[in-house]
This record gives sequence, structure tokens and C-alpha cells, in this order.
Amino acid sequence: FQHPGFVEAGLKSAFEKALLDKRTVTIRNAKYVPISGDRLLTINVALDPILDAQRNVKYVLVMVEDATEQAHIAGKMQKAEKLSAMGLLATGVAYEMKLPINIMTVNLNFIEKNIDRDSPVMEYVRDVKEELVRMRNITNQLLNLARPDEEEKEVFDIARLVESHPVQILLKRMRESGFDVMTVVEPNTPMVKATMNQLVQVMLHLISNAEDAMPDKGKITVSVGRVEKEGEAMARITVTDTGMGIPEENLKKIFQPFFSTKGQKSTGLGLMVTYSIIENMGGVIGIRSRVGEGTEVRILLPTVKE
Repeated sequence: FQHPGFVEAGLKSAFEKALLDKRTVTIRNAKYVPISGDRLLTINVALDPILDAQRNVKYVLVMVEDATEQAHIAGKMQKAEKLSAMGLLATGVAYEMKLPINIMTVNLNFIEKNIDRDSPVMEYVRDVKEELVRMRNITNQLLNLARPDEEEKEVFDIARLVESHPVQILLKRMRESGFDVMTVVEPNTPMVKATMNQLVQVMLHLISNAEDAMPDKGKITVSVGRVEKEGEAMARITVTDTGMGIPEENLKKIFQPFFSTKGQKSTGLGLMVTYSIIENMGGVIGIRSRVGEGTEVRILLPTVKE
């Protein structure tokens, strides 16, 4: 009764209610931290008072079901359904936005070419063009929420992601600007069936996030290889930095749409889109971080035979 986890899960008040009412009391999906404090459980509890001949409570039978795994699976299904619905809506809006954005861009290019360079209007034209580029980036991110068709996928060696031209260009620029950049490609990297362009976009986003997290420079490590997960071979992509790290309260929100700590320069869609891309390819993504020490992002994808 003194254990905080017991009290906070509502078990103490439920026990007292069972004694008072002399009836079975049930609690479903209670969050319970055991005395060891090493994990958070989801439990279902039934407290069944057993009465003596005078109808006084002689015993209370307590039945506990560990529902942690079921709650985890249900949470993942709910998140997947929410993302699917959001992706359908977002891609529809993005498709509708592409045409007017393109038309406005063409018209602004025409205006820019036909006004005097010293005109005060030029500054406004350039500002609008910058915002249109931002809008185009947002629509492209939203379009990536859609689940790719099977014919869009290809089978390729996971090492190709690190060796791809866009990723190499970004890493080269970071080296030249003072970052300590390391790439690790383990032997016999596995094959995956996925959309190459989307995974390259994921890599670029994660590396750019690592760069932003190290304003005073630092070390970034990009590695690919193979790992066993529950007896199944998975392809692994890891991006690690020695930057500022992410506060624990933000780790819970990091995959939510429009959540960002970068201010106006960020759409807050990057990690949500990244999550959606990996989920659509049957993979998982996780983030481990400690403030002041850095962040590690790990992606696991199903492997296929060559």
C-alpha cells in the first residue's frame, strides 16, 4: 500500500472500494510501475472479496493479467490507422496544391524577368518565391506519406544508400565545414525491397537533423549492416551524432506532425514522414538520446534474398 506504483495505478482505492462495497472491482489497462522501477506495465486487475458467514470480508482474491504486449500492439495498430488516414488526406491535399504552386512559380519567374533589377518590387517577388519553394517542399513531404505501389519498389543492397550521390554530397560538405564524419558499411550487407528514393530522402533528413544538433561541430556516424530481431534477419541503418541530445519529454512527441524545436525554418513534418516511409516498408524506427551526449536513430527493414 505504500508503493507509489500501487497507489498511482489506482489499486489502493480499488482495494478499499472492494472492502467497502463487498463486490468485485475491476480495473482495465492500468499503468503500473513495479517496485524494481525498471519498466512500465499495463495490467488488468480484478479484486474479488470473499465473505464469511456473517458477510464480512475475510479475504480478497486479487487476479492480475499482464496486458503490456497487447496494449503495445493495440497502440501500434491505432497509430498505423491514424497515419494511414492522415496520409490519405495529406496526399489528396498535396496533389491539389501542386498545380497552383507551379502556376504561381511560372508567373513569378515571368514577373522577375520583366521588371527592373533595382525595383523595390524585386525583393517582394523573391520573398514570395522562397515561400513557394517551402510550400513545394511541404507538398513533396506530404506526398511521401502515401504507401508506395509494389511496382515502385526495387531490390537493392542496403549499402547503396550510403554510397548514393545525394548522401555522399551532403557528407562531403559536412566534412569540409569541420564535422568529423564516419561511414561504416559492414561486410555482406543485406538486400531489401524498398523505394530507393524515399530511403535516400530519409537518410538526408536524419543526417541534416544530426548536423543541426551540432552547432559547434562534432562527430556523425552513418552505418549500415545486419541485425537479428526476434530470430529474424533485418537490415540496419544507424545515424549517430554527438550533439545536444533530445529531452525526454520531446522524445514522446518527436514523430507527431508539426512538432519541431527548430522554429520557423522547419515544417515539423520531417520525422513524421520518415516514420511513415519506414512503416510503409514494413520496418521500424527508434530513437535513443541523452541531453548533452547525442542521439542515435536506428532503422530496421525486412531483408529479401537477392
